[in-house]
Amino acid sequence: VFGSWWEGIMLTPLNNTTLKPTASPPTIYHLARRSNSSAIEAPYITYRNRYYYLFVNWDICCAGVDSTYKVVVGRSTSITGPYLDRNGVPMLYDTGGTLFVGTNSRWIGPGHAAITAVNGQEFFSYHIYDGLYDGWPTLRVNYLSWSDDFWPVLGDMLGATPPELPQG
Repeated sequence: VFGSWWEGIMLTPLNNTTLKPTASPPTIYHLARRSNSSAIEAPYITYRNRYYYLFVNWDICCAGVDSTYKVVVGRSTSITGPYLDRNGVPMLYDTGGTLFVGTNSRWIGPGHAAITAVNGQEFFSYHIYDGLYDGWPTLRVNYLSWSDDFWPVLGDMLGATPPELPQG
C-alpha cells in the first residue's frame, strides 16, 4: 500500500522474491482519495476479525501546533477494497473515513499509524505534537482493543506523561 498527497492511496501486488510489481504495467487498486483536498497520505493496512483495516492521514502535517493532521480508518473484507467507514461511506469519497485519532487541547496533529502486538496485547503508535510544550514532537503508544462490531478502539496511553522541559 502506498499513497501520495496528490493522487490518493493505492495498492499493488508485489512479487515476494523480487518485491517488484507482479504485473507490467502494475495493477493499481485505488483505496482512498479526497478530491476536495489532496491532503491524504501515510497508509497502514492491518488484518483482523475478517476485515482489512486501512488507516490514513488527512490534512496538514509537520507544522507543530499548527498541524491539522488526523488519523482516519475504514475497513474492507478484501485487501483491494472498497474500504468503508463506520457509516458505510467509501474512503474513495471525500467524506469517507472514520476519525480514529484527532487533535485535542494538548495533543495536536497525530499521524503515521502502526500497530504492534506483544504477548497478545496490541498497541497503536503514532507521532503527535505536545501543545503543552510548544509543539514538542512526541511518539505516543496507546493500548488498542476492538469493539464488539470489530472496529478499533484507542485505549489509554502507555507510559508516563512527558516531564516539564528545562527552561532556557
